[in-house]
Amino acid sequence: MVGKNCVLPIWHNISKDEVTQHSPSLVGRLALNTSTHSKQEIIDQLKKMPIEIKSSST
Repeated sequence: MVGKNCVLPIWHNISKDEVTQHSPSLVGRLALNTSTHSKQEIIDQLKKMPIEIKSSST
């Protein structure tokens, strides 16, 4: 994913209704919820994400 940002929200101790109330733009997006996904499942999903490391020094 060169040139694109990727965010994977992780909901912890928050319900879909609470997210809808406070951040409606996040409701239709992919998110992992700690009440329905194990720590290992979340780690596995994070490992699958393409990551581009950029150096801040030029």
